[in-house]
Formats: sequence, C-alpha cells, structure tokens
Amino acid sequence: MLRPKPSLLFICAEDPKQDSALLRRVKDLARGFVREGHLVTIVTTSISESSIQRRGNLKMITVKVPVKLTTKRVHKSLRLSLSLSWTLFRQAMKVPQHDIVVSLSEPPLFVVAARMLASFKKSKHIHWCRTIYPDIYPYHGLKLPDWLFKFIQVRVRKAMKSAGSVVTPGKLMSRHLAHTGMETRKMRLIYDWLPPELSVSDEKLEKLIRESSYDIPYREPQQLEKPLRQDQYGQKFRIVYTGRMEDIYPVQPVIEVARILKDSNPEIEFVFIGNGPEYEQMARERAESGLDNIRFLPMPSMMTAKSTFENADLYIMSMKDGIGDLAIPISFATAVAVHRPVLFIGPRQSDIARFIEMNKMGAIASQGDVNRLASLILQYRNDAEAWFSAHEAVQKHAGDRAYDATMKEWKKLVADVVTNRV
Repeated sequence: MLRPKPSLLFICAEDPKQDSALLRRVKDLARGFVREGHLVTIVTTSISESSIQRRGNLKMITVKVPVKLTTKRVHKSLRLSLSLSWTLFRQAMKVPQHDIVVSLSEPPLFVVAARMLASFKKSKHIHWCRTIYPDIYPYHGLKLPDWLFKFIQVRVRKAMKSAGSVVTPGKLMSRHLAHTGMETRKMRLIYDWLPPELSVSDEKLEKLIRESSYDIPYREPQQLEKPLRQDQYGQKFRIVYTGRMEDIYPVQPVIEVARILKDSNPEIEFVFIGNGPEYEQMARERAESGLDNIRFLPMPSMMTAKSTFENADLYIMSMKDGIGDLAIPISFATAVAVHRPVLFIGPRQSDIARFIEMNKMGAIASQGDVNRLASLILQYRNDAEAWFSAHEAVQKHAGDRAYDATMKEWKKLVADVVTNRV
C-alpha cells in the first residue's frame, strides 16, 4: 500500500485582497505540492473578511484582523506583532494536524509560535526566512532595550534551530544566520523562482489560472491596466517599481529622480505597480507635486501580468543601507522573469547587488546618490548597446531560476525533513 504524501500547512500574514507578490509565491508552492498529491492548507489574514476556499486538496483559510494589525504597522510595534502572531496561532491550532508546518517571516517573530504549533500538533517544521527578525527591527525604527533585543533574538534562533530546516533565498542571509547562532546543517539555500504567470507559455498560463480559482479569484483585467500598453508610437521609456513601499525599501530616491528628469526627459515615465494604502498615499503625493511622469497601477491580473510587466524598459529596486544580509525583496524575480535590466539603489554588500554585478544585469547606485541614478537611467535610455547587453545577461540568468527546478528543491527538502535527513 502506498504511503500518503505528507500534508503541508503554510502560515503567513499576507492579505489576499492586496494580492501581494509573496502570497502569489506561496500559492505557487501550494499548487506545486497539490499536483504531486499532497494535501495543502494556507492560513493567512485580511482586514476585509474571514473566508474559507477549497479546491480539491487545497484549502485557504483567511482570518479577519483589525486594521491596526496590517503588516506595515506590526513592523514598528512589538505588541502588535505578538498580537498578530497570537491570532494566527489560535487559527492554526483549529486546523487538523498536518505533517509539516511552513512558517514565513511575516508576521515578525511568528517562527517562535510556529515552533510551538508544530510541537503541539506533532508536526515537522520548516521556516521560510525572507526577513531576519529581530535583527532588522532597528531599520524599521523600532528601538528595543538591549536586554529585550537579545532575549528575543535568542528565542527566535532557538526556534529556528529546533525546526526541521530553515530556507533562505540568499547566501548573505544564510551567512548572517550562521554568524548569529544558526547551525549551517539546518539551513537550505533556495533562490526565488520566476513567477509562473510571467514565464510560462500562453497555454500553460490558462491552465495555471484555472488552478488558481480555488481561492479569492484574481481580478479581471481592469481599465487601469490598459493605459500602460497604450503607447501608440513607442515613445515612452518606462521604469517600473513593484513591491512593498515601506521604510526599509525607500522609494523617495525614485521620486527625486522623477523630479529631476521631469522637464528634460518627459518621455521617461516612472510606473509604480502594486496595491495597498502606501500606494494610495503616494498617488496623492504625486498629484500634489504635479509629477505627471509618475503613474500608479494596481497589481495586474494573472492573465495580463506578463503583458503589463513586459512593457517596462527598466526595473528599479531600493533597499535601505545596512540590511543587505537581512532581507531580499521577492519582486527581484519579476524583473528577471521579463528579462529587463535592473537598477538597484542600496548596499553593494547584498545578495541582489551581487547578483546584478556578477551577471552584469544592470547597475548599482547608493542611497542618496540621486545624480548617479539619473545618469544611469539616461545611459540605458540613450545607449541601446548598454541596454541590450544587460537585457541579454538577465535573460541568460533567468534559466537558473525556473519554477519547475525550484519546486524540485522544495520537494526534496520536504522529503528530507519528513525522513529526518536534514
């Protein structure tokens, strides 16, 4: 008799209504395991409503939480972070036992609660570490007494050590964890994969969309998505920012360079793609400043994502100095998937900067060096050889991050954790 494949419980704090890139990637993993015959449940939160959606072996449970427990707020409050973790923990305790609990870095410090959950449920535990807490707290502006910071750090590392494995998306993050008490044998380096909705054929995309209908559906194409493609004469040179807007990923340098280039290069357009209150606030600031070379679009539906993101000429990313080994924004995979050069504003000692420089996929500018950023943009705007060289480099690198290959790594990890081979 064949032994049932291990069931998995993913837990994160990403609102389905915001349709974030991270939640889409969690769903990618869930679909991949379901195709192999695994039973998978996702537990997450929303400020809109509670819900339960099912499709075959896949179930998604969404817990309604107060507005004060949004991700942006819990980063700056230890009390709110613990409150959100407690809410998710209580909901997860109501879920039937799964063979493996997979926790994410959001909400902060949830890895401790996830370890307790796995112990109570007699489950194995994998922690997908995308941001290292509490180490990154000071960069969010959350200042803790030294004794409290050390106490939390020790508890978090203890929970990680007790897990079956800790997955990181970058070498520098793995090194930081190793230097702060994590056992290297427990860590697994698995790079972020290319979003399937941006990297598969049209035929496979239709199948992917059908498989996605188990949960809150991706929206139909909206009128707001269409203007990005209405450039009749191909005169626009578009620079796209997508992902979170928060203090550790500052967008002010992008706003400043848009202000610099507004009059001299009106054909250069800065497009921010995403959802959430931070985008709405930025849109208001843009209107007040009269920066008509900045536009805001919602996260596109799966059907239109590829055509929308391929209309970018450059991708721009920003990261605060000092956190190069503490976090990796998942939006980097979007630029790689559509083979566009990347401009990175942030520390050279970071996994993203190393990827870009090693593979000649774009260029780096320091935080605060807006003049260099403007110069780099103009270089890629005016020098076709420079643009195509970076484009080809990204295209070549994309082959290393295929979704199917990454899923094989995750499946091997699950098998190793279940059989205690880690």
